[in-house]
Amino acid sequence: MNSRSVLAVIVSLSGSPVLAQSAPETPTQVAVPAPVEAAQLSLRPRFISGKQPHELPEAIAETAKGRFGKALASATVLPDGTLSDITLDQPTGLAPLDAAIVAALKGWRLSAPVDKSGVKVATRAKFPFMIGRGPKRISGTEAEMPQAAKLAFHNGKVVVGLRIDPEGLPADLKVVSSSKSDLLDNAALAAVAASRYERPVDLHGRPASFEMQIEQNFSQAEQGGGSYLTGLKSYRCDTFIGELDWWTAAHPGEKVSKLEFYAFMGGLSFVAPDALGWGKSDFLSLARRHPVAWEKAVQQCRKEPGSRFLEQYKKG
Repeated sequence: MNSRSVLAVIVSLSGSPVLAQSAPETPTQVAVPAPVEAAQLSLRPRFISGKQPHELPEAIAETAKGRFGKALASATVLPDGTLSDITLDQPTGLAPLDAAIVAALKGWRLSAPVDKSGVKVATRAKFPFMIGRGPKRISGTEAEMPQAAKLAFHNGKVVVGLRIDPEGLPADLKVVSSSKSDLLDNAALAAVAASRYERPVDLHGRPASFEMQIEQNFSQAEQGGGSYLTGLKSYRCDTFIGELDWWTAAHPGEKVSKLEFYAFMGGLSFVAPDALGWGKSDFLSLARRHPVAWEKAVQQCRKEPGSRFLEQYKKG
């Protein structure tokens, strides 16, 4: 039987020509590079853009209820800064919220992970999130600087760690970061111990404990008015020099940029240069002017201890 006869038989049996069927096409799979351990990176990925879990409507609703919880996600950060293989290692337990968190992470963009040879790579990373809010303080006040600390020119920041128990009482208090002054550390601890808080409630509405940290800054530059902006009006040079010298001695080797008041003045110079009489200046000029103004103020305050610090700083 020739080829024409074979084709005629096929047509007569099927009623229509039989065409060869090609294999079904499969989607092209993008190869995901093997993740590199964090220890092998020279640059770790940093958040650039995307919606944070606490901004989600589902999370905002829990915040409004005064509830709190945690979530822990893991994902592979690809060389282009996007995330893949997203998992919730510690879900909130609220299905709509957990799904919204994963969906939000899919839209994240991070800086590229870079290994020690300078090549963009993939790496596995964890992302912890706080959902909702902790209990608010319902009684108690900020710590006041003890008179003995004032006379000795003690100053600095104290960070107190604590757990708020299900009854709203502070427990397990400890100094996480010391001011280097026992007087100030103890004042901060006493103020926190005397405070009372709302009863903590988890995302499921159950009584819970809540761990947190409270920062307390002490300086005569803000005492009396409760803020630097108010206290600066009467902050004398002799007090400024006393506090600066004490802080420097208590923090050997630390740069003055670590001093809370130094950072505040730097921020003020950027936000309100007109208030300092400096007029409008570009960012770079202000960045250069602040440390110069600070050093000039230090020199002049040593010469004129009865003058005001702010007036000396403005001259810079």
